[in-house]
Amino acid sequence: MKLFQVVTPQLPKSDDAGTGRTPDVLAVGAAAAVVFLVHLFALPQDPFWLDAPEFIAAALGWGQVHPPGHPAAMPLLRGWLLAPLGSIAFRANAFSAFFGALTASGVGMLTLVLSRPSPSARIPRALGAAATVAFGLCASSVIQSMSVEIYTLNAALILWAAVLAVRLGGDARAAGLCGVLVGLGLANHHFLTVLAIPALLALFLHRQGLRRGLVTAWPAPVMTLLVAAATYLYLPARSHGWPTWSDASTLSGTLWIASARVFAGSLGGFVDPVGGLARNAGMALRLLGEVLT
Repeated sequence: MKLFQVVTPQLPKSDDAGTGRTPDVLAVGAAAAVVFLVHLFALPQDPFWLDAPEFIAAALGWGQVHPPGHPAAMPLLRGWLLAPLGSIAFRANAFSAFFGALTASGVGMLTLVLSRPSPSARIPRALGAAATVAFGLCASSVIQSMSVEIYTLNAALILWAAVLAVRLGGDARAAGLCGVLVGLGLANHHFLTVLAIPALLALFLHRQGLRRGLVTAWPAPVMTLLVAAATYLYLPARSHGWPTWSDASTLSGTLWIASARVFAGSLGGFVDPVGGLARNAGMALRLLGEVLT
């Protein structure tokens, strides 16, 4: 007779993840709507902080922002500025508020899926809604949602790619959709997106194993490269917009913006042009240690 049994945590199977999708979406969506309304109530009417004026000017003038150019965000922001929602600055800030709420819904959906199997379908939905509100109204999320920036957009793209990977892992169509989201992330803030790719791959391959999973995952890198490359065409296409950081009508100018090499020597507020990769990596680890302790 076995006295002990080793239990390995498992992600929910695809059959479990696919049941009750409409109630799941309604529960998390309602919570995200609450988060968005709270953000709108607190939203500043004027440009709030840091790069906000630059983003507004570049979106209105179909121009460039600072490297890496964020070409995925600028057309989206330009369209958002057409909404009849008060002042231009308020509309721009609402752009971040919307994607902040969408990010929170991604956290909620991941919580919902990972809390299954459960004795009752209501428990995961309640947890998902609670996680949505808790994340959407936490200090870090709110401050990023109060001013036009690219961070809530990037977080929403990555988290919803993770939701697809968990709920539909092993589906080639889901891999393609993940690739679209990751490609937009790379064309928005490639440094942050690259850090998330290993986790997304692990989530997608979890149910199938490496060999079989790579067969169904092939649409992801294809769509990632196609979407990212197509989106970066915004830079040369708008090389004569306003404002501009470099003449992106040439390949070297486009690569200068996209690589963000002008910021390569700075990390955490420290600038050392001769520091090199090893020194910056050591500084990053030290800063991380300070945060964790």
